[in-house]
Amino acid sequence: MTAIRAYRDRSLSTAPPEKIVLMLFEALVRRLEQAAAKLERSESAVEDLYVSREIFAELRSALDRNAAPELATRLDRLYGWCMVELSGAGMARDAARVLDVHRLAVTLRDSWQKVVAVVAS
Repeated sequence: MTAIRAYRDRSLSTAPPEKIVLMLFEALVRRLEQAAAKLERSESAVEDLYVSREIFAELRSALDRNAAPELATRLDRLYGWCMVELSGAGMARDAARVLDVHRLAVTLRDSWQKVVAVVAS
C-alpha cells in the first residue's frame, strides 16, 4: 500500500460523516470534469462515468430516511436521475449531459462545504 493510499484510508476512517459526504462530492466533481473532457475529445469516458454513478449510488445508500424523510426522498430521486443521465450520456457520448450533472454536483458540493464549515464551528 502506498503512503498516499494509507493516508486516504486513515482520513476516511477518522472523518466525520459530513466530511465523508463532502469528499465524495469532491471526487464526483473531478470525475465528471474528466468524463466531460474526454467525451469532448472523442475519448472513452467509461471508467469516469462508472465511478461517478458508483459515487451517486453510495450517496443514495447514505441517505438517512428517518432524520429527514422528505429531503431523503427528493435527494434519492435526484441522485437516481443523475445516474440515469450519466448512463445515457455514456451511450450517446454526450459531454453536454455530463456537464448538466456536473453543474448539479458542484452546487451540492458547495452546499456540503457550508455544512462542514457550520458543523466544525
